[in-house]
Amino acid sequence: TMELARDKGFAALNTVEIAARAGIGVGSLYEYFPNRESILLSIFEDATERLVTSNKAKLQEIIEAPLKKAIHRTASELLSSYRANKMILVDLPQQMPELRLSEHSISFEHLIHGSMRLFLTHHTRGESPALIERRVFFVESILIGSIQRYLSRPPSRFPPAAFLDHVTTIIVDYIERPMK
Repeated sequence: TMELARDKGFAALNTVEIAARAGIGVGSLYEYFPNRESILLSIFEDATERLVTSNKAKLQEIIEAPLKKAIHRTASELLSSYRANKMILVDLPQQMPELRLSEHSISFEHLIHGSMRLFLTHHTRGESPALIERRVFFVESILIGSIQRYLSRPPSRFPPAAFLDHVTTIIVDYIERPMK
């Protein structure tokens, strides 16, 4: 499926071609996957489960770090994860928005959201849960949106290190700014 998607994109895939590439009959494919969407969801869930597992170990270290270092490390880890899994984390959601991938329980984005909430609760003592949730929304949107945009349409002469520094500065400035 991934080889076909590299060649023609996710939206153009069909079960007949997937079965042929796998060297099985389409009937055999249907025993495990009722349609193309279930295949894509399975690929997404497998990839995000691996990412969740590999990134959970890093959370405690990041949460305990000073704000700027923690944000930079988080941005760097996420950029690496998204870059290594670009087809699944960037291309698949863009090409198949109807799958609503972020709604799946083991979604990598659920881990990011929960981690951001925990991090901001730890670093912004005294803010109400509603205010923290608003901050999480914007930090997550800035960080994930910027990474996805950077990987989808990278600006010329903007190396990853400069990108990470800019994103870190924007997020740290936002977190340190008092909210009314």
